[in-house]
Amino acid sequence: MGKSEDTRNKIIHAAVSLAKKQGPEKVSVKDIYEEAGISKNTFYQYFENKEGAFGGTFTTSDEEKVAALPEILLNFDSPLEQFWELSKIDIKRQMSFGPKLLGTIAMQNVLQNTFYFETEGKLSASVNITLSMIKKMQRSKEIHNMTDPFILLRTIYSAVIGIDIRWTKMEGKFDFKQEVYLQTMAILQPVKEISNYE
Repeated sequence: MGKSEDTRNKIIHAAVSLAKKQGPEKVSVKDIYEEAGISKNTFYQYFENKEGAFGGTFTTSDEEKVAALPEILLNFDSPLEQFWELSKIDIKRQMSFGPKLLGTIAMQNVLQNTFYFETEGKLSASVNITLSMIKKMQRSKEIHNMTDPFILLRTIYSAVIGIDIRWTKMEGKFDFKQEVYLQTMAILQPVKEISNYE
């Protein structure tokens, strides 16, 4: 990771840390750049506003999932179970934001088209891994749904965005992880239940 990416991530982490403590609406750009230990000008080199910094959290979860992949592949033979282990990283992260901040992040990701995958050509590393796992699930006949894997990927991400927004509107009053599991499995249509739900 280069210095530019380090600075960007530092801004994102500062924004999220402050928003968890104060609520996203109370955090200012000044709060963020002071927390990150950078100048105002440096902040604006990376983001137009504080909401953009919140929306940037999607890319930082990429690194976490890529780093976890070797252990996941070592501990789980089933592509479906590998897929679910990666999904749990996102779920844990999303829930840690709390409903209000997750709503802000989800809305920014929608506005920034973060989750809109037009073609397979420009996918991030972790999204490519997820797509690869869907293809393996189909080849190994672990799932019934043989729709184009790229369409399945987009459908899963769309469902998760909907869950994010609903969890925000309902102020966290339903089991987020269970809802992601139920909707994802309804899309994939697994042949049998996974052993690693928890």
